[in-house]
Amino acid sequence: MKNRNKKRAKINNAGSTLITVLVGVGFLLILAVITITISTANLHMKQIEYRMKDNFYADEQVLDDVYNGIGKVTADCLSKAYADVLSQVSDAGGKAVFKTQDAAYRSFSLQFINGLKTILPVCSKDDGDLTNYNRLLAKLNSYITQKISLDGTGAYNTEVIEFSRTEILDEDDNVWTDGIGAKLPAKYIFRDVVVKYRQANGSESAGYTANGYEATITTDIVIEIPYISFFQDSSRILDYALIGNKGIYFDSCSSRQIEGNVYAGINDSETEENKKKYRDEDVYGGINIYNSGVSFNSNYLISKGDINVRNSNLTVGNLESAADTQLWAESLRTVENINRNAAEEASTVVINGNSYIANDLELNARKSSVTLKGTYYGYNNGVFSNQESKNLLKRNENNPVEHTQSSALIINGNGSTLDLGGLDTLVVSGVAYIDLQSQAYTGENIRNNGGTSAGIIEEYATGESLALKSNQYMYLVPTSCLLTTNPVKTSEKPAEIWNAETQWFGTTKKYVMESIPYIEKEVINRTTGESYTYFYLKFLDGKSTEYANLILNMKDPENGLTDMDAAIKAKLGYDGFTDEELIQIWNVKKSLQNKALSENVKPTITLADSTTANIYTRGAVTKITDDSLTSELPKEENSLSGEYIRKVESNLVKHYKYLYAELDPKTDFSMTSDSLPTLVDDNIAADAPVSKYVDFTGMVNSLTPDPYKCGYYTYLYKGNHSVDRNVRGIILCDGDLTIKGGVNVEGLVIASGKIIIEGNGEIIANRSIVQAILDEERTEEEKKKSETERNMKYASSYLLDFKLKSEDYTGKDYTDRTSSTEYTDYISYQNWRKGGE
Repeated sequence: MKNRNKKRAKINNAGSTLITVLVGVGFLLILAVITITISTANLHMKQIEYRMKDNFYADEQVLDDVYNGIGKVTADCLSKAYADVLSQVSDAGGKAVFKTQDAAYRSFSLQFINGLKTILPVCSKDDGDLTNYNRLLAKLNSYITQKISLDGTGAYNTEVIEFSRTEILDEDDNVWTDGIGAKLPAKYIFRDVVVKYRQANGSESAGYTANGYEATITTDIVIEIPYISFFQDSSRILDYALIGNKGIYFDSCSSRQIEGNVYAGINDSETEENKKKYRDEDVYGGINIYNSGVSFNSNYLISKGDINVRNSNLTVGNLESAADTQLWAESLRTVENINRNAAEEASTVVINGNSYIANDLELNARKSSVTLKGTYYGYNNGVFSNQESKNLLKRNENNPVEHTQSSALIINGNGSTLDLGGLDTLVVSGVAYIDLQSQAYTGENIRNNGGTSAGIIEEYATGESLALKSNQYMYLVPTSCLLTTNPVKTSEKPAEIWNAETQWFGTTKKYVMESIPYIEKEVINRTTGESYTYFYLKFLDGKSTEYANLILNMKDPENGLTDMDAAIKAKLGYDGFTDEELIQIWNVKKSLQNKALSENVKPTITLADSTTANIYTRGAVTKITDDSLTSELPKEENSLSGEYIRKVESNLVKHYKYLYAELDPKTDFSMTSDSLPTLVDDNIAADAPVSKYVDFTGMVNSLTPDPYKCGYYTYLYKGNHSVDRNVRGIILCDGDLTIKGGVNVEGLVIASGKIIIEGNGEIIANRSIVQAILDEERTEEEKKKSETERNMKYASSYLLDFKLKSEDYTGKDYTDRTSSTEYTDYISYQNWRKGGE
């Protein structure tokens, strides 16, 4: 029994240990399950995070596919446009189509953007017609290289789901419209492109949604049109055909064509021959055309002085390049022999481009015909100081005549026609003046305020921005208001002038000063020497234009004014006049109309589109329609604001000064910019702009040079010279240069004096020819070890932009540099952002 008990005790102890072990193991199993569960959850979270990151990585790859697809399209368009333009710039024969950087780049940018538009049309998802939008969306999706169809959804796991719109911006980041204005396209933008990536497969038990994880990226894709220089140097003078620092003169050129930019400066004095040939009065440089037919195809046609046209035909610009053509001058006028008994010397002027005239457009020659198309800015209303008015400065530095400070359009020649029908913008900031110099001018003494001595130019400000010679009579005091004639011999002028008993609408309606209703202007007839006094109306402030419109728009009161436009009638206030006053107004109008019609003057002032054309005139605008004299009253909604005009006036003055001082058009110029830098007179050298680009020091003659390897020539003339052979190359003349009839010049011509052009032929700017010469010269000069070895028969020895400095003489032969046209340099993402679920 004892042995059995001991054995039983051993068995009980063994069971206890087993239970302990089992409990321990169970606890460990529980911990293991918990650990495994946590680890599994953590792994799942890591998998989710990984897949989310992987999805965005995949999404970026999809976006890169779209980027590269767009890049290939743009690269093809760029390559085609670049090759096409380059082939027309670097023509081996020198007859390149594009001879200036401006023309070449304009063609390139337009070809590039138009080619791009045919593949990537401008469209929006909000358009009424989604045809282009859907096609473009499909094209973007076609650029994706890897995509898997999602079963049952009809969609792919990678896709461009939408974009808001595509648009083209100009250089100022405004929406660009093809064919409108001179702005070029600068950017093509895809707005709000949304790219989505979605996993193609996924198990719900593993935590995937039914459609898998999604990730989206939204961004703008910006294509900047690269600025490509088709010529190795950007110097402004290489785009010029002619630079005459003291003026350019055309004589007996029945057919002379100028292609390329042109600059004509002013001259301190002029020969008597030129005074008689090119204008009734003194000529001080500028562009002067006599007995010639001249055609300018220029981006910039710049005269620091006037443009005078006598017995000639002048054409500027053409229909294809209207937006590219800029004409800058102090005044533009047709002229003829002052002896009115001589034969008529009719001239025709056609300007197709942008005209910026600091002073006046004058049709002084009988049977003149002037046609303006594009834009016209007569922008001077006192914004030039006395010292800034170039021709005037040479005539009388201290006391300029007032009309040179007030832009206007003036028709003095009988039988003349001014056609403004092709203008879409007309700005005339000043008013016309009655200038009595044809009767009074016998010397150099110029004054404005009347007087009693010979040599006085008498002036009188009218209320018209576009005026006819015959209209000056409406500003004379009616004889019914005087106790004498108008005019009267000064020696016979009575003490009492004004007839106080006269009831006249001008005083009763307060157009003129009641106390002093007239002013006197004394002039001397240059033929007889007799002195006469004229009596002109003295208007209250702001009333002269109102008076002019009142007269010019008057209808015969016998018709009860029923044929007058109601708006004009209300605007002019004809309903406030008595019958007697209406008859007085009509009598003035009738006399003016008869006079104008008898002189057969036919100005046309119909704008290109009366509903959209911009117009601003300070004064009235004369118009003759159906044998009726009227004034053009611009629609209120099309009238440019006074604030806009003030900015335009100031900025155009500055821009003009940039051009005649530097030949630099300042392409960042804005009509209304408040930050345009000022170029003061002290910064303008007397011999500018030639002195800015050419240093004639040490110049030698090179009259019969050897040809360069490129086949062209450099001609150097120290002193006055005549060119009697065709030239393809560079001409530099330190003096007056004459180009004879029959001589053709292609390249660049610069003279420190005047350029006189005779007879027929062509003068063509060709940057490729000039650049070839300068490149060859530079290559040869760089091989030399010292500046003392400089070749003084090279044009680059005098052209400052190309003259090698001492440190450039290294004895090395530099190769031409190239520029990149990789699309990765001009296509970028903007406003990039990610999102999804």
